[in-house]
Amino acid sequence: MSINRIETNKKAKWASCTCSDTSIFLSTRVHGSSILEFSLSATPNLIREWKCPDSCALTEDITSVKYYNEKLLLLIRNYTNKTVRMNLKSAITFDCIWSFQLDIIYTQEKVIRCCSLMNDEWLIADFENQRLIQIAKDGQNKSMLAYNEIPWFAHLFGPNILAVSIRKFELNFHWI
Repeated sequence: MSINRIETNKKAKWASCTCSDTSIFLSTRVHGSSILEFSLSATPNLIREWKCPDSCALTEDITSVKYYNEKLLLLIRNYTNKTVRMNLKSAITFDCIWSFQLDIIYTQEKVIRCCSLMNDEWLIADFENQRLIQIAKDGQNKSMLAYNEIPWFAHLFGPNILAVSIRKFELNFHWI
């Protein structure tokens, strides 16, 4: 195996990335973050860019972006009031499907992460409140589960194995 670096024609500070079968989506690490879509090819080309205010407000940044089923989920942090919200957008048109204000007041500069679940649902690893938050496909809070460790990341493997990384640099695996 060989690994060769691929250069893009766009230089930026990147915060998060995700990909579809044909594209990679990157969020910039600045207030008023942008989302850039590049083709997944030997020479990645910029396909399109969504900028503030379509991506988020000038007082916000996008801490996490996830692709699933032709949709992009954005976790957006507001620096003014220290809140976090989720926006689900079409990956094709960037139209907003729904928006949900999470009841998270962040006090740390850590990034809140999410993963997709089956049936177009989402899971938020809320390290601020030591819990996992399940969001239904209509953008409503489906359940909150207190977690016995501080969760940093969550990822679903297959239809029913959830991996949660925790503050002690360990992984917990769960059947769901």
